[in-house]
Amino acid sequence: MKYEVNECCDCATESYPCIGNSCSLRHVTYYQCDRCGCDGLTEDEIHEVDGEDLCNTCFDEEFPEEGEEHD
Repeated sequence: MKYEVNECCDCATESYPCIGNSCSLRHVTYYQCDRCGCDGLTEDEIHEVDGEDLCNTCFDEEFPEEGEEHD
């Protein structure tokens, strides 16, 4: 599952104001494995298989012969 998190770090100062929705920290994309529920994964740590988002571990269990390619 793909979801977005606002990771605003309140870095705005008087001389450098907040840039709002243009800031990359306002829309950080993460993934959750649809099988085991592992959370906070990045795009490099997820595999889409038949409409499911699988973490590396679940992908390796499903496709053991292909799992070595992403390591």
